[in-house]
Amino acid sequence: MRARLENELGVIADMGFSDYFLVVWDLIRHAREQGIRVGPGRGSSAGCCIAYCLRIVDLDPLRYGLIFERFLNPGRRQMPDIDMDFDERYRR
Repeated sequence: MRARLENELGVIADMGFSDYFLVVWDLIRHAREQGIRVGPGRGSSAGCCIAYCLRIVDLDPLRYGLIFERFLNPGRRQMPDIDMDFDERYRR
């Protein structure tokens, strides 16, 4: 587990997406604190242990054997896609 977390943190930092994760985490944290329902997370981001630890997604990638590299891969330089599903009554 520790090796996987260190690997994911390294990839996220090396690809320059640390700030992105913090912004997404902050949006989801704020929504939860305001009582706005947030989806459990879906798509390839569910394979990220860092996203799970930050409660960006609620699915444990280790429990379900999900692969981080489907979400973020240094060989494929593109922005990670983290789906944020907020209760539609609070969207503006």
